[in-house]
Amino acid sequence: MNRTSQTMLPLLRRAVRSMSTDLRRPSVNHSRRHAVKKRMRLPVVVVANDKEPPTDKFIEKPTTLDAMSRSKSSQLPVDSNALINAFHSMKVPTAFSLLQQLVVDKDSSPNFDTQSMGEGDKDKDVVSRKLPKVTKDSADKVFDLLCKRLLEESQHISISELASILQVSGSINRHLSPRILQKMWEKLRLHQDDVSSQNLAFILESLTVVRAQPPEDVVKFLLTKVGEDFSRFSSPECCSVLWAVSLLELSDDQERAVLISHSLLRSLFETALKHLGDLAGKDLCRLLWSIAIFEFKLPPGKLDEISRGLLQNVNELNSSEISSIFVSYALLSARMPKDLCLVLSERAAANIESFNLRDMTDILWSHGLLQNEPDDYLYIRLSARALSCVQAFQAQDMSDFLWSHAILGKALAPVLAARLLAHINVISHSLSAHNVACILWALANLRIKMSSTFFKIICQRIISILQDFGAHELSESVWSMAILYRTSPVEDRIEARLVDVEVQQPQNRILLSNQMLGDEQRLNHNRQNQQTLSNANSVRTILHNTCQKMCLEAISKIDQFSVTSISNFLWGMTSLSETLPPGQLEMFLGKTDGIDIYKQDATLLLWSAAILQPRISHQLLANIIRCLQIKLRSNGLDKTRGSSMWKQGGMTSMMCWGIAVLRIEDKSLIESIVRDIKHLTPDFQEMDLSLLHIFFLSCSLDQKLKRVTESISEMPLVRSGLQEKARASFLKVNLRPSKLRKQIAQTFSRTGIPCIEGRVDADSGYRLDILLLQGSQPGDQYAVEVHDRNCFLSDRKTLKAAMLLRWRHLAALGYHLIAIPYWEWEEILSKSAGEEETDGQLLGASEYLLSKLASCGSAEYVLVD
Repeated sequence: MNRTSQTMLPLLRRAVRSMSTDLRRPSVNHSRRHAVKKRMRLPVVVVANDKEPPTDKFIEKPTTLDAMSRSKSSQLPVDSNALINAFHSMKVPTAFSLLQQLVVDKDSSPNFDTQSMGEGDKDKDVVSRKLPKVTKDSADKVFDLLCKRLLEESQHISISELASILQVSGSINRHLSPRILQKMWEKLRLHQDDVSSQNLAFILESLTVVRAQPPEDVVKFLLTKVGEDFSRFSSPECCSVLWAVSLLELSDDQERAVLISHSLLRSLFETALKHLGDLAGKDLCRLLWSIAIFEFKLPPGKLDEISRGLLQNVNELNSSEISSIFVSYALLSARMPKDLCLVLSERAAANIESFNLRDMTDILWSHGLLQNEPDDYLYIRLSARALSCVQAFQAQDMSDFLWSHAILGKALAPVLAARLLAHINVISHSLSAHNVACILWALANLRIKMSSTFFKIICQRIISILQDFGAHELSESVWSMAILYRTSPVEDRIEARLVDVEVQQPQNRILLSNQMLGDEQRLNHNRQNQQTLSNANSVRTILHNTCQKMCLEAISKIDQFSVTSISNFLWGMTSLSETLPPGQLEMFLGKTDGIDIYKQDATLLLWSAAILQPRISHQLLANIIRCLQIKLRSNGLDKTRGSSMWKQGGMTSMMCWGIAVLRIEDKSLIESIVRDIKHLTPDFQEMDLSLLHIFFLSCSLDQKLKRVTESISEMPLVRSGLQEKARASFLKVNLRPSKLRKQIAQTFSRTGIPCIEGRVDADSGYRLDILLLQGSQPGDQYAVEVHDRNCFLSDRKTLKAAMLLRWRHLAALGYHLIAIPYWEWEEILSKSAGEEETDGQLLGASEYLLSKLASCGSAEYVLVD
């Protein structure tokens, strides 16, 4: 199939991807035929110049066509001036056909049909010879010359010759100028009766190839003519017409079904299918493509017959036709026969150098859509070919290539991944909203670590085209950025890792080794640490600004959000510790009322509500709770949403944590969850177990939940089997290293107040920030909760739900809690900034701590239910 057919694929992919079973989305119904005309990638073409090239530098001695033909034997390049002189005396249609043979194209050989080239015997004789190839510059000059002659002689050109010229301009990948096309439209209007069925199929095919946008009346005339003459079409002509109609670009307010009826489409398909054995490989390829685009329901056995025909004619297929076959089977959601798939894969691998980027991405994309592993040798060859031409990737190529790898679970080679990321930075200005969302989603699922530069460039691009983002792109981008930010070494939590001396992690060992370095080396290490922190803070700032602007955009487009888009969006925001504008959470949750929600979506909504608004009204969560009850009663499995990323054990632990934070007293729901925990015990990971420990703790310390769980008969058995294991996991992950905490603990010690930093509470497993040794009984003990920046959401004022739950549990255990937020401590230190440590400075900090002790640390931002 001609490569222009592939320009329709990007939008088609956007619709079909949503129908695939991916890692985050349920199926979404889209019209593939409507999707085709929305995003067509134009090929790179040269628009013809209406002006004739200058001839004042032509050689004086004329060069004949015979001399040009003989020059092939010497392998010398053809002089461009001599070439132009030679074309002066030829008929325009014949000259166009000859130009097609002369253009440099290693994938084609000069075997053009002479029947459409004119009547002169001399011209036919010259065209039939094996002529020399010419350079692109020479071909451009000749093409401009012929376009000038075409304008002058258009009244003498027949409809057949016009169709031939259109076809030639498409085959050499150059557009005719608007003036020339206008002349052609006028010719068609004046000579409508002279358009035969053969010419009609030829013209329709050529219009698609050259990407010409004919006037509406010309389109209607051509398609009306198809309806009048379709009975005279042969099977190959029907294939050409169907293919052309499927790819013909119409204006946004037009539908293809309005211009060509369903009954006519059926008649064309039936005629094409009558004699499948007579169709060449190109015709079968076009027919298969049209069947996929128009979703034509084939009679039983016809697809197998088409497959056998393709297998017999496989040697006739070029690279674009091979990729088109893969795509057609993917759109039909049909498994390609193994023998045909093997032969096509072998042929593609053997001729990989002839494949352009679209062909390669089409093959990978089709395998990804069917979630069918490509042939190993073909995949290796495709990857090697991609590595050699990374610089040629356009935005859509990059999007398709990465998406295909992500959906197939194919890890990118480190060298290829690095080059692709570098090239994304270069082409970021051309990325569309869909490209950005798709690339981020792919990188997130491939677990590729991002640099701070990449985050900055992507965020800048998102902000610049934010108005183009739909609900799906917004939710997918936020979700992906959350995954990438959490797995990339640019977090603002790096400060905590750098000062953690309690747990000897590798990065901490490096820091501690600074004590053994000289002053100059220690200074260099400190500078590197400061630079790392600066980059992290810079990324965090731009990421925060981007997310807040995306929130505002989401409010304006909230009617477009599906339940899955809402759950993805909210999960991404909570994972980035972002806050929502007032009322937005309620608006999102309101859209879920009365809708059947997937278990995964319901879990993410419950989790997000607990983080963003721990005291939200349970009335807004009623439908979510109801859906969770139904899903859990049916074993909680979503048949269409299976994913290795969201294990059943992980979702169950998230539900438990959400119930603990929100204090949901629904016995039926908790009973179903307890039963779920019992069956999923082997599936729980370390982080899941730590969340379960919080749930068990809440069921013991929270009087509301305690009353509910005491009436559940299976609860004691489940707790006894998991409690110790869950507590051990909690101790491993419940590490809160903080530079601020160390400063405050040192100040307490210098003040003369005995304290212990980081002691583990025996009953709960919580690692206390600072325990003041002022009593022998638990009720007499004071625990200082140091709230640094990482304890708050992005507004730096809203305490995270985990910190509130921790406060609630420690208070229930009898501790007198003292809250010290980072801004109060920084204010104390700022008063003596730049001074050496003096008794006065220590006195100011001591007075502050004593005042906190006197008030028992009451803080407005910490509210206990």
